[in-house]
Amino acid sequence: MLSFGIGKKILCPFCFNEFSENKVLYRCFSASCKQDASDSVIDKMKSKTGEIPRHIIANPKAKKGICKCDKCGKPTSTKVCPNCTHDLPGNILESPTKIISIVGAKGSGKSYFVGTFLMKVMEDGIFARPPLSAACRWLEKCQDEYENRFKSPIDSRKPLPGTNLVDDLIREYPPLLMEISRKQSGSIKANTFSFFDAAGENFEDPAILTQVGAYLGHSVAIIVILDPWQLPKLEAAFNSVGFKSNHSEKKYSEIIDNTIMIIRNQMGLPKGKINIPLCLCISKWDLVTKVPNLISPDYTIAHQDMSNYDKDFIDTASEELKDFLVNYEPNLINTVEQNFETTKYFAFSAWGFSNEESTGSPVIASYKVEDPILWLFDQKMI
Repeated sequence: MLSFGIGKKILCPFCFNEFSENKVLYRCFSASCKQDASDSVIDKMKSKTGEIPRHIIANPKAKKGICKCDKCGKPTSTKVCPNCTHDLPGNILESPTKIISIVGAKGSGKSYFVGTFLMKVMEDGIFARPPLSAACRWLEKCQDEYENRFKSPIDSRKPLPGTNLVDDLIREYPPLLMEISRKQSGSIKANTFSFFDAAGENFEDPAILTQVGAYLGHSVAIIVILDPWQLPKLEAAFNSVGFKSNHSEKKYSEIIDNTIMIIRNQMGLPKGKINIPLCLCISKWDLVTKVPNLISPDYTIAHQDMSNYDKDFIDTASEELKDFLVNYEPNLINTVEQNFETTKYFAFSAWGFSNEESTGSPVIASYKVEDPILWLFDQKMI
């Protein structure tokens, strides 16, 4: 993704476009130095509030990451993406961007996966423990975004609002940036991880999906959230015990086929297997375990295991889940394994197995939400 040395490349964590270091723009540090309203780029740069942003320096001549403003003469170190004109993290050169793509249909549980996973990282400190033993911190204004979009409603036991389809994904639902630093090969290395919760509709229409195609093509890993309601045999089983559905009418095959097509187009890979690891994750696993005879009681995945990260458990569970899916949707297994070099199977429940629903949402007791990303780190795939 990122290349170093002469002609160093930078991957913007907001618009997911790649560009050379010498293309980086700078924004004046002075709040009073506004962009010229006659500039053709001004509409592109306006924030959600409509305010005119600070001046972007034309033809910056930076030295050691510092540039002098061509209007007011004050020095600035604020770097700007030349494509989306979003301010870049100050450490963008030292902490390269890595993208973990979250893919799934509307209602599949993407927002719940992202929200509860981030809570496990930032509130419970799961990354501070083995196998990762890392330090994590929010970048830019991402902590406020996280608290408004995820933490506040979850703490209040309110359902998360859906991610709607909008004209400008980056401005309306900006990626959440987290720097993760850990010891590797005797030294501390840091990366900026970009978590992007796109609307489910983005993955249902190939024409719309191209809007987020860059983020898929530059991913270091892809997590596909599979709603069990999207599998006809499981849907019939859920209906037989009176469960109520709120899933997307779109078939999972359309989501996965569209995703594969966009990745191949972005990577220029018409044939062969995609070398981005894929985690296929069945959401709402608590529902599956509540239906009699859906899974063998001898399976590890048939029982709630709240233990910490365990690679042996993940390996066993992955094989069991593959067998489970072969019984209920064999074409799914063939599709992903014929297109991706590495595929691992997971099951999770973002809200957990609690039955207490006095305010419409259960007490949070998320189950195995963190396993896919911990496994990717542990296997040195990201």
